[in-house]
Amino acid sequence: MSLDADRHAPIDVIGIGAQKAGTTSLWATLRHQPWFTGAQAKELHYFNFNHHRGVAWYRDQFPPPAPGRVRGEITPDYLWSRAAPLRMYRYNPGLRLVAILRNPVDRAFSAFLHARRLGAIPRRRTFEEALALETPRYGSPWSNLVEGGLYFRQLQRFREHFPPEQLHVALFEEMTDPSDPALEVTIAFIAGPGTAISPVHHLHRNPFRPDRLPWVQRNLRAGAGLLQRSGFTRTGQRLHAAAVSLLAGPRAQRPEMDPATRALLLERFAPENAALATLLRKDLRRWDR
Repeated sequence: MSLDADRHAPIDVIGIGAQKAGTTSLWATLRHQPWFTGAQAKELHYFNFNHHRGVAWYRDQFPPPAPGRVRGEITPDYLWSRAAPLRMYRYNPGLRLVAILRNPVDRAFSAFLHARRLGAIPRRRTFEEALALETPRYGSPWSNLVEGGLYFRQLQRFREHFPPEQLHVALFEEMTDPSDPALEVTIAFIAGPGTAISPVHHLHRNPFRPDRLPWVQRNLRAGAGLLQRSGFTRTGQRLHAAAVSLLAGPRAQRPEMDPATRALLLERFAPENAALATLLRKDLRRWDR
C-alpha cells in the first residue's frame, strides 16, 4: 500500500451513543490509552449534520494511521440518526461500532436536566411538560427524551447494514460498576483481546449541578453549535465546555422524578425493552424499576 493510500485509510471504530449514557467518560478513558488515536474533538457529527463537508474534511479531523494504533471518534447522536447507519456503511463497511445503553427512563430524565441546565429547555418547564411537548425530529437532540430511548429500533437501523459482530452493545449500569468486566470487554472489542487499560478507568456518573444563568448558556451553546456546523469542531466544543464549567452551579442534590411519571415511562418503554432484550439476548429486567 502506498503512503498516500495509507493516509486515506478509514478510521477503525465509532462510538454511536446513547446520549447521557457515559460516552464522555468512555472517550476520556480511550484518550489515555497509548494504542488509541482519537479525533480532534469528541463529537464530530460527520455522519449526521456535517456530512455535507465531505470525506476529506472528516479525514482531516484525525491524525494519520500508525501501526498498532486504533483510530476512532464518539458522537452520541449517531445512535438515533436515521441517516448515519447507511452513511457509515458507505464510508467503511468494516467499521466497528460501540453503543452504550442506559435505562431509557433514567436517560430521559438525565437528558432533560442537562438540557434545562444548558438553556435548551426553558427552566420553568417541568419534566412532564417536556415529555408532553416532545416532537421528535432529526437533528434536534434535546427533543428526543422518549425517542432517544427507543434503542431496539435504533439498533435495527444499524443491523440493516452491519453484521452483529461489528456492533458491540454495553449497558451503562454495568460500565459504571468497577466490579463488572463490561469495560474490559468493550476495550477488547475496540482494540483486540488482551488489550491493557492504562491507567485503570471506569465510567462514572456525573454529579448533578443546578442551572445558572440559562440564557447565557443558551447563547453560548448556540454559538458553539454554529461553530461546529461551520467546521470548527474543536473550537465549538471548547466554547461549550467553557460555558458548562463557568456557569454550572455547585454540586447539589439531584432532583427526583415523580413516581407516577416513572411508572408511565416504564410502561411506555416496556415493549421496546422486551424487543431489545431478545435482539441482544440479554437480561434487561434491571430496567423494569
